[in-house]
Amino acid sequence: MKRRRTNERLLVGLSLVLLIGAGLWWYWSGEYEEQLLYRPDNPKLRMEPYHVAQHWLDLRGYSTTALMHIQDLDRLPARQSTLIISAAIGQHNDLEVRQLAGWLDRGGHLIAPAPRGAGQRRSSADLNPHGVSAIRCRRAVDSTDDDGAPSPTCEPRLRLRAPDGQDLDLWAQSILAVPEPAALSLWHDGQDRPVVAEYHVGPGLVTLIPSARWLDNEHLVYPDHARLLLALVGNQDGPVYLQQRSAPGGLLRWLWNQSPLLWLILGLLAVLWVWSRMPRLGPIIDSSAGRNMQMRERVLATARFDWRHNRGQRLLASLREERNQRCTRRYSDWRRLDHQEQVQRLTGLLQAQERDSLTWLPNLDEAADADQFIEYVRLHRQLMHALQGGRS
Repeated sequence: MKRRRTNERLLVGLSLVLLIGAGLWWYWSGEYEEQLLYRPDNPKLRMEPYHVAQHWLDLRGYSTTALMHIQDLDRLPARQSTLIISAAIGQHNDLEVRQLAGWLDRGGHLIAPAPRGAGQRRSSADLNPHGVSAIRCRRAVDSTDDDGAPSPTCEPRLRLRAPDGQDLDLWAQSILAVPEPAALSLWHDGQDRPVVAEYHVGPGLVTLIPSARWLDNEHLVYPDHARLLLALVGNQDGPVYLQQRSAPGGLLRWLWNQSPLLWLILGLLAVLWVWSRMPRLGPIIDSSAGRNMQMRERVLATARFDWRHNRGQRLLASLREERNQRCTRRYSDWRRLDHQEQVQRLTGLLQAQERDSLTWLPNLDEAADADQFIEYVRLHRQLMHALQGGRS
């Protein structure tokens, strides 16, 4: 047993040396290149894509609120309110689609990126009934998109004519594809191509733009992108909600919103279950109170404690090993004897009323209950005294 543990330690040590050596070799043999990382002092500029947009709207007198997800829209006032989301129409789950549909049914204004190509789910078809999509335009005349179809070309700067008459120069490489232009209110660029689409869904208004990056922190540095944001929001007096993160609420959050009392009850049941599984050792007893306690009582108390923790497996194995060692010292042929012969050897060591218990004691691997385990410990103690020549 000792040699086996030594071999295991050597194997573990050798494995650690190999892992450390492989890590050092990978570190020193690698090639490194210095690159600039975008790490602004304000962490919200990295975590919230519409942080500058929200700050700009605040400066213009709008009432803004940042949203981490859009699964609580039914609690927000929608009429004369504007919602700007970061994910394109068709990229939301069914719960979010229902929330957006409810937002429009209550008369809200939704500003969202258009889906690219056929990336729209059937569940969100009501949010985009006209099939508006975003297509990427490239500089090369003979360029094609991912499907092999020719892509439109555009310059890095795209000039947009807003409904109020102002011309906006935008950094953009995307435009809209509109199958039914007559049913929509469109904003066109200098080449008369649709760039922004507006349409009504019930009492609500939907505004689709080719890309959410037009309004992110990086592009809001340019004045015309800031003017575009104001033109999209309009002159409504209601609040503006911006989805700063796309973390989904999920089913658990929906259940919490529907029935918070259920979660409180489940939490209380979990606490009670943990408390029931914890070992309770009883009140602290003064050390002087146990000075006159006999060794037998201490051993039985140890047996009760060990039973509560691991049903006495460790103590049972320890007692079995001790008994075999003592019996081997007294009887040289002990390990060659079968069960009946071992019981006969031990019969004369115990009192008459205890001899019937020897039939199950040598081969006991697991006690059925705490009482049997305590009885096993008591008989073992008597056998040890008898094997040593003492009195039980």
